[in-house]
Amino acid sequence: MIIDQQAKTFSLVLKLAFTISILSFFFGLALSLASILSPEFVSFVYKGQSYEYNFFECTSCPSEYDGTTYSCLKHNACKSSETDLCSKAKNLQSGHVVILAFEITTTILIVLLLERLIFILFRKGFGKTKFLYFLAISIGILRLVEFVTYAGLTSVGFASDCDNTENICSENGLKLLLASFLASSSGSILVLILLKLKSLKLEENKELDGTEYYRPWFYGKILPVMLIGAGFLGASLGWSWFFYYNIEKQYGTLTYMKDQDGWENKDFTCITGPACGSSTHYASEERLCTAITRAKNAGYIYSWLIYISFMCFCLWMENLAYIVLRKQFGFSETNFLWPPLCVLFGLIAILNWFSISEASYNGSCKVEAGDENISFCVDQGATFSMISTMCLFLAGILYCVIYCQMKSDKAAARQIFPRGSLSMNKKVLDGSPNCGKTLDESHDDFRNSTFYDESPTKLERPSTTDTVETEGTAAIIVQELDNVTRESTPLSSRNNADGIVKPRHNRKAYNSYKGSFDGHEKN
Repeated sequence: MIIDQQAKTFSLVLKLAFTISILSFFFGLALSLASILSPEFVSFVYKGQSYEYNFFECTSCPSEYDGTTYSCLKHNACKSSETDLCSKAKNLQSGHVVILAFEITTTILIVLLLERLIFILFRKGFGKTKFLYFLAISIGILRLVEFVTYAGLTSVGFASDCDNTENICSENGLKLLLASFLASSSGSILVLILLKLKSLKLEENKELDGTEYYRPWFYGKILPVMLIGAGFLGASLGWSWFFYYNIEKQYGTLTYMKDQDGWENKDFTCITGPACGSSTHYASEERLCTAITRAKNAGYIYSWLIYISFMCFCLWMENLAYIVLRKQFGFSETNFLWPPLCVLFGLIAILNWFSISEASYNGSCKVEAGDENISFCVDQGATFSMISTMCLFLAGILYCVIYCQMKSDKAAARQIFPRGSLSMNKKVLDGSPNCGKTLDESHDDFRNSTFYDESPTKLERPSTTDTVETEGTAAIIVQELDNVTRESTPLSSRNNADGIVKPRHNRKAYNSYKGSFDGHEKN
């Protein structure tokens, strides 16, 4: 009694520890998102003027730099030979790229680890324990490398009197990122400690039954369509998304313009600043300001939505991989969750881009004198993104239909052949000529049938007392009967002229007997 109570207490403590680790990762993700969206990330003073940046662009800078990104600040400062400002801008841009790359990677890894921790809590298949180690260690290392690399590149200071110098100073955004690093690292350490407990028994993936017929559909048809969709999505990011005519053709991507009237740095924010009145060259170009702002906002929102869609794609691909490997993984309901979410966010992303940018396939896209607006024409990038969404949409429908059919077949098999239905002391199923008899009794009938050759030298029928009770199908029953047919036929009646033993069956009678089960399987 005391041992049982201790076991229950230990189990409760483990669940609590796993719950705390899950909350730590969720808290880390929330802090990371708050850091990126924070209005203040870093700041510094240069020649008595204050520069305050969020994660993407300047929120409080001198008029010539207001609203510019790190890359635009670098371009303008280096072009005007302001050495110190140019150096700061280069370091900040490099740090920005590092954080963005590490945040994208670690967020995906955290989501994969969170998914498995939740599966462990609910005693579901979660994959290999070694992969849990890999995820937990990778998250901690990547978070540490991210923060150390950024601090090394920018020489950022955390002291309260940092504003009194011209050093780069941390603001709330960077401090939230540091807190996110601590929360995620704590969760990783806790997971590693739990996995090291010898008394912790984790059940890895069990075999997934009923997939043999459907596996070729998943890896032969659905997977190629998914990969084609992902390929078009990747290609879209490297192509121009729109263009318009202004003396010559101007091309734009999701985040910058190509060959924009002599601007070597084509970042949208580097153009909208001058276009919106801070430069005499574009002071009267209100229509350019409006058009580039549309493109900037459309690309910004699209990037966020497509990133969420990509995470759902990774989780969807993970579920498909475990089906192909014939392993149970997590909740079966997630197979109906990730494909629709992946397609939904991708569809919203591309429709939102068209809506905000106001790009079209049938516009003239030529800027004429007196035009109040600049019309964009759709280019390859947006087209590739649409093709990607269509491929994933088709793959998602096919995936859900095939998985639903596979699940229905398994449910029907469980109804017809419940667990233990193959035990020799169980009754033969309804619909068989031997309904109501046990398999032992059916085998006795079989021994008395016309195609059993009774002989003094016959072999004893194999014992059925050790038969394993399992979940099976009619094909397994037929195979068992086939084995009984061969084994119960006397050796003396199966000797040919050369003394070689060969099977002897009355195939017509046997097929008739076997048909009673085949017919039931079809029903």
